[in-house]
Amino acid sequence: MRPLRYTLTFLLVIGCLIYTRPQDLINVNADDRAAPVASEPMELTVKEKTTYIDGTSEVDETVQTIWSMEDFWAQYRDWQFVEMGEGFVTFEKASTDISPSVKKDGYFGIDLNNQLSIFRGKPANGDVIESFYSIPVEKLESSRMKALKEGIKITDKEQFQHVMETYAEFSGEKEKY
Repeated sequence: MRPLRYTLTFLLVIGCLIYTRPQDLINVNADDRAAPVASEPMELTVKEKTTYIDGTSEVDETVQTIWSMEDFWAQYRDWQFVEMGEGFVTFEKASTDISPSVKKDGYFGIDLNNQLSIFRGKPANGDVIESFYSIPVEKLESSRMKALKEGIKITDKEQFQHVMETYAEFSGEKEKY
């Protein structure tokens, strides 16, 4: 009779452990524990700052609904975390391309200080986006000077790099673009 009693007691204890949730064994409020998936979504303003090789930066700001922080952080694994505050987070990334705005409206030209610059639109408009280095204009061939004054349309990364390297030779710049 005793072995049956021990067996039944053992099965009863095991049954209680199996059907009892771990949080019921510890006196902890469900609200005090972090859950991997929230029962209610969280809204977070996300700022994504991208810096391009042409020196420009663009910031995209969106409001995202987040159910799982693990999924959220995985989404930004290729970004650099900058800061987080109440209701917002900021990330940044360095792009190896030229910016969409420069692809659309960018022109190389020479500014009033004889610096190779990118302009929004033709250089005659004077809207400088970014300046790079001084060019000794006395060393330039007249055709190159004319091209800079009229503006050289920036079409893609390869053309951007070619123009930067071409005029770097005149300025003595050693940096590779």
